[in-house]
Amino acid sequence: MSDHESEINPDSGGSTSQNLQTTRTPNIRPPRTFDVFQTTARTWELWKQMWENYSIVTRLDQQNDQYQKVTFLCTTGEEVLEFSASKNLNKVSTIIQKFDEYFARDVNETYERYKFNQRQQSERESFDTYLIVLKILRKSCNFCICLSNSLLRDRIVFGIRDDHARKRLLQERKLDLKQCIDIWKSVRSANTHMGIFTTNKEEIMAVSNYGKSASKARDDTRTTRQRKNGKFAEQPNQPKCKFCLKNHALKSEQCRQLGGKDAMFVVC
Repeated sequence: MSDHESEINPDSGGSTSQNLQTTRTPNIRPPRTFDVFQTTARTWELWKQMWENYSIVTRLDQQNDQYQKVTFLCTTGEEVLEFSASKNLNKVSTIIQKFDEYFARDVNETYERYKFNQRQQSERESFDTYLIVLKILRKSCNFCICLSNSLLRDRIVFGIRDDHARKRLLQERKLDLKQCIDIWKSVRSANTHMGIFTTNKEEIMAVSNYGKSASKARDDTRTTRQRKNGKFAEQPNQPKCKFCLKNHALKSEQCRQLGGKDAMFVVC
C-alpha cells in the first residue's frame, strides 16, 4: 500500500483528521454584542431570543457545552466574560439564567402592568401587530399562568378600534383567548367581503344611473330635433289645443307641451 493510500484510508491508522465530523452551517451573523450596564430587561429578552434563534439555525445547540460557552462569550463581550469567570459558570444555559435573574430586578411590575393595561390599538396598526405587542408587554408583567391568557383577552376586547368586533366579542359569555382571536379574524374577513360587495353595488348603480341619464338626454334631443323640423308647427285649419294653445291635429305627437305623451284632448 502506498503512502498516499495510507493517508486516506481510515483503517490504516493515518491522520486523525479523517475521523472528525464537519458540519456545514449557514453563514449567519450572531447577535450584536450588548453592554450589560446599558441593557434593559426588555432588550435582554429580545437579545436572548435572537441568540436562541442563532443557536438553532447554526446547529450550535448540537455542540458540546464547552463549544457553546466559548461561542456565547465571544458574542457577548468582556463584561459577560468577566461575569461568567467570577461565578465559574460552565454552561450557556446557566449564564442565561443568571442574567434573567439580574435583569428581573430592574423590572417595575406595577409600571409594566400599567403600560399593558393602557395599550390601545393605534389608528393604522394591524390587529396582528397589536397582538404581538401585547404579548411582549405581558412577559414583563409577571402574570400568573392561570390569569395570563384571560388578561390578554380582556386587553384585546377593550383595546381594539373596531366597535363592531368588540360588540361581537362581548356577546360571548364564555370567551377564551383563542375564540377572541378567531372571532376578530372572522369579523375582519366579513368586513373585507362587505367592502368588496358595496363597491360592486355602487358601480352597478352608477352604470344604471348613467343609462337613465343617457336615455333622457336622447329623448330631449329627439324632441328638440322635432321642433326644429317643424313637427310642432302651428296648423291654422286644425282645432286649438288647450295644452299648448296652438292649432294642430288632436294628437299628442303634434303638441309641443305633451311631446308624444298620451292625453285626452278637449278642444277649448
